[in-house]
Amino acid sequence: MQTATPLKGIRVLELGAYISGPYAGALLASLGADVVKVEAPSGDAFRRGVGTQSHYFVQANSGKQSISVDLKSPDGIAMIKALLPQFDVLIENSRPGVMDRLGLGADVVRARTGGGTVVKTSLLDAMSALTVDAMTQTFETGQSPHRESRHPTAQSFALTTRDGAAIAVHMSGLEKFWQGFVRAIDRPDLLEDPRFTTYPDRKRHYYDLRPIAEAEFAKRDQAEWRDRLRDADVPYAPVVTGLELTEHPQVQWLDLYEDAREDGLRVMRGPWRFDGARNPKATTAPAIGEHTRDYALRVLPEAEVDRLIAAGVLVQAQEA
Repeated sequence: MQTATPLKGIRVLELGAYISGPYAGALLASLGADVVKVEAPSGDAFRRGVGTQSHYFVQANSGKQSISVDLKSPDGIAMIKALLPQFDVLIENSRPGVMDRLGLGADVVRARTGGGTVVKTSLLDAMSALTVDAMTQTFETGQSPHRESRHPTAQSFALTTRDGAAIAVHMSGLEKFWQGFVRAIDRPDLLEDPRFTTYPDRKRHYYDLRPIAEAEFAKRDQAEWRDRLRDADVPYAPVVTGLELTEHPQVQWLDLYEDAREDGLRVMRGPWRFDGARNPKATTAPAIGEHTRDYALRVLPEAEVDRLIAAGVLVQAQEA
């Protein structure tokens, strides 16, 4: 099945470091965009001094090209400005004000490219999206959430099984899930217990119910509980370790990871599928400045490129 490349032909210039900006660029690259990463002469700090041997760097930068430019040099900034019209998207995750101080703020970029829209997000924006449910509970109860404040409402449990594994159960407020749970653990007496008769009762007496569930789940292995909960139509999931995750049948069916590289790294693919197929993701990242000369020659004479490389303003890759 042919994989979708909806961003094929889109050119992205990335001035990003560490994770958020580079990972955004890597996702765009997996969708077909041509992504060029701008790095300092010493490289992205996430390389951690080992170049393309850094698992973390590869995970966030696979499938890109790299140009290495000293952005503290006026000549370096001038070259980036000259390159701007050749790109459709600019990604950066600098601290506020840095791009303006470099002379690469939004107004400058718009002037160079003839327009464009500034799209901004932040760590707080991202965390707010992840905590929307907890904050909704705060608005409902007037109390700040804590690690277990959502459990009674969600009727969720993380339960250790006889073999030392664990399984998560989430029943929410649906009566059919509660009845199925009671069947699965062979405790029909709980249906007659006034503490658990209705969802509001179970929510109020959650901390009475939890030790009962913990005691029952300690009687059987995880595999048996998976079968019993599935047959009873109770929402559940096995709790797996990082080492177990890539071998889990659902993760393999979803085709979430590339095959392991020789160094053991498995690059994670993008969180989407098109017509049932997940886009592959490159498993290699560029060396520092691997493509510097190629891009510099698009906007500068060869003699000027040679001069800037000799002066250390531009860096051409030293590793294969």
